[in-house]
Amino acid sequence: MKSRFAPVLCLILPVAGQAHDVLTISSGFDYSTGKYGAAQSTETLYIPLSAKYESGDWTWRATIPYIESTGPSAVSGSGADRIALDNGPTTRRKVAGLGDIVLSANLTVWAQGPWLVDVGTKFKIATADKNEGLGTGENDYAVQAEVYRTVDRHTLFG
Repeated sequence: MKSRFAPVLCLILPVAGQAHDVLTISSGFDYSTGKYGAAQSTETLYIPLSAKYESGDWTWRATIPYIESTGPSAVSGSGADRIALDNGPTTRRKVAGLGDIVLSANLTVWAQGPWLVDVGTKFKIATADKNEGLGTGENDYAVQAEVYRTVDRHTLFG
């Protein structure tokens, strides 16, 4: 799989509310191509519109993506949610539309010097058209922890 992230289209608009509250609206695009287990390649254009609201130790995010996919109909979804269907036909087609909405909430539970630990949850709401292959048709959720460490002007995380 090849992926080209192009931040050229990125739009970031921070909006300040109270002294520590920040709303950021952003967009960008990702173009990827790969075979994903099929004989033919699939090309996918993914354009998310995201909002992030930070207030104190909390960060809330919402992402609504537009997806355009050209390839065998045995490939469904986009990005990390892309899957190859075992029994899907391999007829080449082009589909486009809204993808699955992703909502998340994170809480900073520990901050000490250059270290930071967040815990949170993420929900994928199955809003994409499953029949068109733009999503899996399934709601998903995750619980996650993230550890950050600043080193000079860089941030390492896992």
